[in-house]
This record gives sequence, structure tokens and C-alpha cells, in this order.
Amino acid sequence: MDPKLDASDIWESAAGEGIAKYDRGTIEHGGGFWTAGAAWYAAQATDESLDMIAYLHHLRERLHQIRVVASMLREDELTPHAAASLIDELVGNHPPKSLRKQSHD
Repeated sequence: MDPKLDASDIWESAAGEGIAKYDRGTIEHGGGFWTAGAAWYAAQATDESLDMIAYLHHLRERLHQIRVVASMLREDELTPHAAASLIDELVGNHPPKSLRKQSHD
């Protein structure tokens, strides 16, 4: 791929996602984003930064788990079907699972 095309794809995608995120934030925070005070921005930035650290930690963990699955598949320790099921779970777009105990009534 051409580097300029790659950069263009990245920033066009980011712009679209950023505008949608901005619109959701305006609704979530109940007003004009540009009207907040500096301390509010600092608190929000701190919260978001801490979230990013947690997201990166778990993303690294998932990548390690995918490498383990690939290694097991290569060594014939997993069937392709079993490996695909594990990878689907690892890369899925599901939110965190509840930590509440589920009743089995």
C-alpha cells in the first residue's frame, strides 16, 4: 500500500469516528463540550488515560493468548475448529462479562 493512501485512510476513518464520539459525548455530558472548565478537562483526561492503560494491558494479554493458540495449532495440539473458536472469543466485539454469579434455577 502507498504510505500516503494509508495515512489518508487512517485519518479519514479517525475523523469519522471522532465526530461520532464527539456527538455522543455532547449528549452524555449534557452540553457544549467547549464550555467546560480546565479542572473538568483535566479530570476527564485522567480518567480516559487510566482507561487506556487498562485497555492496552488487556489488548497485550489477548495478543499473547492468540499467539499461544497459533502455536498450539501449529504443533497439532488443537484442531482448526477448536482454534477458530478460541480466536473468535479472543477477538470478539463483546463487552466485559458480568462478574455476578449467575443463578442456575
